[in-house]
Amino acid sequence: MDAPTQPLRLAIAATFSAEAIQPSLAFWMDELELPARFAFAAYNQLFQELLDPASVLSANTHGFNIVLLRVEDWLAADPDGECAAAEGADPCADLRRKVADFVETLAAAVRRSSASWMLVGCPASPAHEGGSGRSRLFAEMDALLVDGLADVPGVDVVTSAELAGAYPVAEYFDAHANSVAHIPYTPRFFAALGTMVARRIHGRTQPVCKAVVVDCDNTLWTGACGEDGPDGVEVDSGRQQIHAYLSRLHDSGVLLCLCSRNNEADVRAVFRHRPEMRIALDAFAAFRSNWRPKSENIRSIAAELDLSPGAFAFFDDDPVECAEVRANCPQVLIIPLPRESAAAARFVPNLWLFDGRKTTAEGRQRTVFYRQNAARVRARQDAPTLSQFLARLDLMIQMVDVLPANTPRLSELTRRTNQFNLTTIRRTEAEIDALSRQGVEGLAVRVKDRFGDYGIVGLLLFGAGSDALEIDTFLLSCRALGRGVEHRMLARLGEIAHERGLSRVDLPFRRTAGNQPALDFLGSVATEYEGLQDGACLFRIPADVASTTRYLPSEHGAAAEAMRPRVESVESPGTDAHARSALLIAIANDLSDPRQVQEQIAARTRARPDTGNEYVAPRNSTEGTIAGILGELLGFDRIGVEDNFFSMGGHSLLAMQVIFRIREAFGVELSAKDLYDGDFTSAQLAMKVQHSRLLTADTARVDVLIAKLDRLSDKEIQTLLEESSAMPDGPAKQ
Repeated sequence: MDAPTQPLRLAIAATFSAEAIQPSLAFWMDELELPARFAFAAYNQLFQELLDPASVLSANTHGFNIVLLRVEDWLAADPDGECAAAEGADPCADLRRKVADFVETLAAAVRRSSASWMLVGCPASPAHEGGSGRSRLFAEMDALLVDGLADVPGVDVVTSAELAGAYPVAEYFDAHANSVAHIPYTPRFFAALGTMVARRIHGRTQPVCKAVVVDCDNTLWTGACGEDGPDGVEVDSGRQQIHAYLSRLHDSGVLLCLCSRNNEADVRAVFRHRPEMRIALDAFAAFRSNWRPKSENIRSIAAELDLSPGAFAFFDDDPVECAEVRANCPQVLIIPLPRESAAAARFVPNLWLFDGRKTTAEGRQRTVFYRQNAARVRARQDAPTLSQFLARLDLMIQMVDVLPANTPRLSELTRRTNQFNLTTIRRTEAEIDALSRQGVEGLAVRVKDRFGDYGIVGLLLFGAGSDALEIDTFLLSCRALGRGVEHRMLARLGEIAHERGLSRVDLPFRRTAGNQPALDFLGSVATEYEGLQDGACLFRIPADVASTTRYLPSEHGAAAEAMRPRVESVESPGTDAHARSALLIAIANDLSDPRQVQEQIAARTRARPDTGNEYVAPRNSTEGTIAGILGELLGFDRIGVEDNFFSMGGHSLLAMQVIFRIREAFGVELSAKDLYDGDFTSAQLAMKVQHSRLLTADTARVDVLIAKLDRLSDKEIQTLLEESSAMPDGPAKQ
């Protein structure tokens, strides 16, 4: 997995105390191998953070700005929890107005920023959720946020309903923590919140998977249609959930392909005769049902769709088939599905493989585009020569300025395009928007022919240097390759260089596992190049050469190849598909529940630092429990009972977590004064817990103890408390 060149900066702002999200986010950044630095904005200052050019959010130029919004925190409420308003007025008008103002302010901040943005709607307290009209009100606010930000490039919106659907937490609200420190959620909910945020970050930073090849037997249905017959296989609710998952992938632009070791007629019969099937055969862009090795079929599908095998994921329940594909198609991401129907249905929604896809018009039509391309392939086979085929295409190429309405598609192109992409720089919508504000120019490339509209398939980003037009991005979807579109793009760059009095076009190239076609193109048109650091090259093409570039399809490929200048191959590190698939499988199997995430965080402890103090082990169960709580919160494998919490790296918000955890463990309500009054150590806290237990014992015992204590001096009371804390179970059980 490719790590970013510098740590991501995760800037977090919220309407509540949100620092408790950091442990789960830090865990996930480690798990995903995404180095990150955290910065928290001032408490409950969202509008100020969005407006202030020097704020934590505004200053973030490399990473993600994460806004956690609990609309309830903006609600002016009466004692019954209903919206307060003057008689005859809309009781929630102020809230709606504030949400609308927030949308406008956030949109303006996003447009000024080069960071990626994420807005997460957080749930209201149970009292508000259950109040009269409350659920409808907060659903309305979610809709206002989603609709208001739908056309703003670079912002990802997660509603509270999406969060609850993906990572449900039954006991999510902590009334005591909310009242004491405005920390409204339990640690488990913060684990869920951090997981959802990390999942969206992963989706925005990892390579896009373009296609999925799906097995049939014991995947789309239970049983083998060749043995059980089309009427004998079982299509239960679990399999239907998998169909629904695949349908959502199809609608988001993922190409679906079938690959089954069966007679084709049997597979078609299941789709045709079983009404329980919730996905149609025509949703699949390619179909193979035969007895050849599945790796061979996947390579055949890749050739048909003109995609690299590295663009595919493979879903199959059979470990033997998975091993065969892994051995012969090592670039393919192998995803072994659980054979049991219900387990498979739980597994697939927790795969992070296809997250982060913002569906565009081109994305929704991707299967149609590839079917049109299949028609082009058949037409090419019927044409006597390549020149005649291209002449019959009636190709139309349009290059237009980059507009805000196109940035979602252009961002998608930077993430999806690998074969003809000179640098494979991945750009978010916000980054493309920011580049245009910085003076970088752009052209979006749209292509049509007699078979249909390809949509926007290319992008050029460039700026004028002292003597050359300097290219930042030059990419073209593989669907449009080999038709002279790339030559027309270069010619347009040469024309722009001429218009501005520049002598050449400079095209940087960085070798990757899949962009050999881009290198072949540069080698065919460039007259000069130089090697750069990290395996990159810079190709220099005179403006007059670039502007007159034309595609001259040769029917003598070998002769044309011999005329190309030789370009030294640059070693490509490739991608470790096996490691990536192993991580995704582990997440879906073992980290799909916030409880599992909490357990993993607790298990990842560090050695106790050298504080200069000797380690003192707990002397009774109370000290042991409290030392465990402090160690878990601080992330150390053991804490001595005399180790000071703040000296070990604790802070005030973490101290509030100590109060809440002690309440859970002992049923004792300590105050902030209890923490700061004396040494903040396990030993001192144990004494306070025991003292509180004494005070809350039954009345008869307390009366007896008070009578005894009245006869003791202060020194004798202190001695008694110290002795009792050293007893195995403390004074509460004496």
